[in-house]
Amino acid sequence: MRLKSVHKRYSALVHGVWPSSIKIVKQPLLKNVLKNGERIVSICNTGKISETHFYIQEHFVSSTLVSIVPITGRTHQIRVHSAHVGFPIIFDSRYGNKLLNKKLNNKNKRLCLHAEYITFIHPYTLKKVTFFAPMDNQLKTLIKMLRNNKI
Repeated sequence: MRLKSVHKRYSALVHGVWPSSIKIVKQPLLKNVLKNGERIVSICNTGKISETHFYIQEHFVSSTLVSIVPITGRTHQIRVHSAHVGFPIIFDSRYGNKLLNKKLNNKNKRLCLHAEYITFIHPYTLKKVTFFAPMDNQLKTLIKMLRNNKI
């Protein structure tokens, strides 16, 4: 990521109707380790510069499917940046909105963040390679329910 030779794209379901005016989030991130060993990241002026690009894929009644390209590769960057601008990822137990998650009342409580693909130059062949990951059935089902206004 530091050399800008690795490219990743993610999909996420976020709470709220993401506005078209928010396309880039540039906020410094500071990583803290709690006494129990858990890592937590926060927006902090003394943190490392971080940049994430967001693209609206589909709006639902009270949520949005977004495509995300992290320009830097900081720990929890996507989760913190989306929550910072007021659109936390659905079922994010660390940076999300517990009240909104509870309202969804869905038995699937998996973080609604999916790594779509990664592209990089292979270190031995020096050829560009891309690996795609299909979206899992739980997330597909949740999106289908949102499309049908079932939740």
